[in-house]
Amino acid sequence: HFDVKEQCALAVKNHHHQYTAPTAYFALLNTYKHLHSKRTADTAASLKKYQTGLEKLTVTQLIVDSLQVELQEMQPKLQKAADNTTALMYRVERDQVQARELREECRQTETELHKLTRDASSMKDDCQAALDKAMPAYYEALEALKSLNRNDIIEVRSMISPPARVKLVM
Repeated sequence: HFDVKEQCALAVKNHHHQYTAPTAYFALLNTYKHLHSKRTADTAASLKKYQTGLEKLTVTQLIVDSLQVELQEMQPKLQKAADNTTALMYRVERDQVQARELREECRQTETELHKLTRDASSMKDDCQAALDKAMPAYYEALEALKSLNRNDIIEVRSMISPPARVKLVM
């Protein structure tokens, strides 16, 4: 704008006059009209964008406000839940300590049981070996018992002083 004024002042000073033909003037006016329409449309579009953005900010602010109210209403519940969680964590920790102690006791008991199992197995093996030694004598005694008859028993009862082995059997 100032450059145009300076150029015009310079042209007047140098006695140069600029004449504009009506066609060129109408072309200038049409160009100005087109530029003005474009700027008006751009301004309207920008205004619409700003209004849409402002509406979204307003809706967002309403949502944030409602969520803040909801959060404040839930604050006692959240505090209670936090307290319950803290108490639960304390109980869990205490139970874990008890579980560790019980696990250690179980390990000790298991070790003792394994030792007792080995001892019992050893005793069983010893008893089985002794039983295996005694079974032939048992079977012989059964066979001898089957061979006894009533007269043999009467004979043993009639003895005044039976031998030591007979006394042992009686």
